[in-house]
Amino acid sequence: TARILGNTEALQTACQLAKSFGATLTAVHVIEMPPSLPMHAPMEKREAVGEAALKRAEAVSREYNLSIDLKLVRARTIEGAILELVTHGEYDMVIVGARKDELKEKDHFALEIQKLLKTAPCRVLFCKS
Repeated sequence: TARILGNTEALQTACQLAKSFGATLTAVHVIEMPPSLPMHAPMEKREAVGEAALKRAEAVSREYNLSIDLKLVRARTIEGAILELVTHGEYDMVIVGARKDELKEKDHFALEIQKLLKTAPCRVLFCKS
């Protein structure tokens, strides 16, 4: 089972691996909730972005004739959300994708992914485009 975050190249890589190894896919979009807000606070714009990203993941998986589980998760950190999911699920790999400009603009994102690379209990594949 692979968990996917990020760009289309990461999605395609996950689909190719899943097809080759007969794995199942789960696409995850994490809505980072600021500490000043409760976890259930309305976040319509972020939810819309997340739903669009998950629809894109579903479309890419269909191109490979694969089914995919979609998860929209609220958490304080990306790393924390993914670690929670992979610790309590049966996942062999996390595939994370980001564009080069995202890494420059969002130092916070880069730090979260670095933490994930260090602490995940499974393999983490990082795809930069």
